Amino acid sequence: MPVTAATVAVGGRWRELEEENSALRSELESCRRESGVAQASLRCAQDGLEKASLLEEQLQAELNNKFTEVASLKASVTASRCSFEEVTLACSVSHQHKEELRAQRDVLVTECEQLSEVLQVAESQASKWKVVAASSEQKVSLEHSHRESAEARIKHVVAELAAAKGRLEHRGTHVDLLLREKERLWGQLA
Repeated sequence: MPVTAATVAVGGRWRELEEENSALRSELESCRRESGVAQASLRCAQDGLEKASLLEEQLQAELNNKFTEVASLKASVTASRCSFEEVTLACSVSHQHKEELRAQRDVLVTECEQLSEVLQVAESQASKWKVVAASSEQKVSLEHSHRESAEARIKHVVAELAAAKGRLEHRGTHVDLLLREKERLWGQLA
């Protein structure tokens, strides 16, 4: 009977070992599954990290491009300011020239009136002053052509001023649009 007791004792222990072995197998299988899930999660995380790294590189490149664009826009604004100052100076000079031409025109008008009076006197004394009248008429005609030439120059300068003003307004609108686009892009980057 002692053999039976030993067999039962070994058999009971055997069952415990089998149950422990079964429990350990289940736990091992569960650990393997968790390990597989963890490895899949790790692969997903690594893929996500690679994608984030690529996205960061792309965003950095875009940011560098935007910095370049901003520098270009600043240079454009500076050039536009210089052009505006040049046009303003040209307008000022043109205005002074216009005032001088007006003064000359007023002088010419006064001279023309005086010459008309002289011409009337000359007509009354036509026989005596025929040579003087012809000379005065030539002078009046020459001054009139100078005045017309001056007026044509004034019209030309005014047209150039209008064209320059239109170009400046277009550049200002273009610069405003570029600044708005820059602010929108900065807003997106923020």
